[in-house]
Amino acid sequence: MTQFENSSLKTKLIVITFIASFVSLLMVAVAVFVYEATTFRPIFLEFVGQAPRALSSSLTAPLRFSDRSRGTEALHVLAKTANFEEAVLLLSKWR
Repeated sequence: MTQFENSSLKTKLIVITFIASFVSLLMVAVAVFVYEATTFRPIFLEFVGQAPRALSSSLTAPLRFSDRSRGTEALHVLAKTANFEEAVLLLSKWR
């Protein structure tokens, strides 16, 4: 501590400003992390619940009437959303 006590007022102010900035940045980072951790799960669960309902309503008619082109079209729309990598319909008579 003697090195800090013997330093100039300018150096002390710079060190105090640096420490205060670091602590405030750390507090903001923790606050953002907590906010994201608490809001991501409910939003994700809501989306996961809506996707199957939308998918089932858009694919019911093509599956019931064996309309391969409409089923493929509905899956292309689904596959273009950000949360799906691939979407396929597997029916034995559409091979």
